Amino acid sequence: MSIENVKSKIEEYQQIAKAARESRVKVRKERKEAVDRLATLKKNLARFQREKNAFCSLKRSEFSRDVLKEDFRMGLKDLDDAAAEERDPEQFDPTVNIRDYDAIDLPVFTCSARDYVRLTHQVKGDGDPTCFSNIKDTGIPDLQKWCQTLTVSSRERAARNFLAHLKTFATTVKTYVQGVGDVTVGDRESLRDKWESGPMDDMLGDMNEQWDNIDPLRDPFGAFAGHLVDDLYKIDKKPVIKREHRGARVGVKRRLMKEFTDVVDNSVQELQNIFREELEEKCQAGATNVGFP
Repeated sequence: MSIENVKSKIEEYQQIAKAARESRVKVRKERKEAVDRLATLKKNLARFQREKNAFCSLKRSEFSRDVLKEDFRMGLKDLDDAAAEERDPEQFDPTVNIRDYDAIDLPVFTCSARDYVRLTHQVKGDGDPTCFSNIKDTGIPDLQKWCQTLTVSSRERAARNFLAHLKTFATTVKTYVQGVGDVTVGDRESLRDKWESGPMDDMLGDMNEQWDNIDPLRDPFGAFAGHLVDDLYKIDKKPVIKREHRGARVGVKRRLMKEFTDVVDNSVQELQNIFREELEEKCQAGATNVGFP
């Protein structure tokens, strides 16, 4: 075999190797694209599966709500018929409805507490939701809104009572001020000095208390700011924070804040007691029925 033939064979095999390498690169690229498409399809399949599960669960919940509402209407009708028959057995007619049962719409909520907890990330490391991907579909937000409406009448009644008391108090003050003709300027100044409270006084008082507790070694900038404000107020008269003999600040604002705080604390305690008394027995019975210890 001549040298020319060997060179031609080498060039031929080099071309074959080059074509093979190009083909291998192309195949690898196509394989990568296929893997990416497969991963995307798997994600879409999982998403569609979750959407299907959520849709089926919502429809199943809707059907369950309708069944429960109808069972409630039928049970209520049976109770009404039994009571009517007991009152007047001779005139009792089961075909006559005592009330419009079709108009009764019992609030029924089908909820998924586990998915709600996972969607809101209340428990760290609890995993992904099993069915729903939307918080509203869990039913918990609707239940929360309905629970809030339960106290609307009580809140309205409390607000109206408060407004009535406030109006009575304002009327009393107005009557006192208009009816007393011998109130001197000194009396008005004394009353103002006892009950007046301004936002600037409260703000400066809080700032002064904070600056008094600053350690210059730990917070030199804060100590410098406090001394700077003190120096500035040397130019103008620094307001004096009004306090009673025990050191507490005076003013109608402080009085109202304290009274409102006591009212809020008492209301919260009363609500906690009511929930504890009304729900504890039912929760224990429910836990016993499902087999919890």
